[in-house]
Amino acid sequence: LSYAREIELAPLIVASRDDKVIPYPLALNLAEAFPHTPETVLLDQLSHDGFLYDSRVMEAIHSYLVALS
Repeated sequence: LSYAREIELAPLIVASRDDKVIPYPLALNLAEAFPHTPETVLLDQLSHDGFLYDSRVMEAIHSYLVALS
């Protein structure tokens, strides 16, 4: 978490309450560690591997990257 303070732009955090790899509370703690408020996508009923196949996640990533450019 200490490295998060060195990030100079608002990151994108995608988290699910059903993620068994990165527990939801840990994802929220990570989001709070950044100096800039992150863009966040908070989901339910999505496993860690499910992120890659979820249209909401893909749209959030696309929007985030467009906003950066």
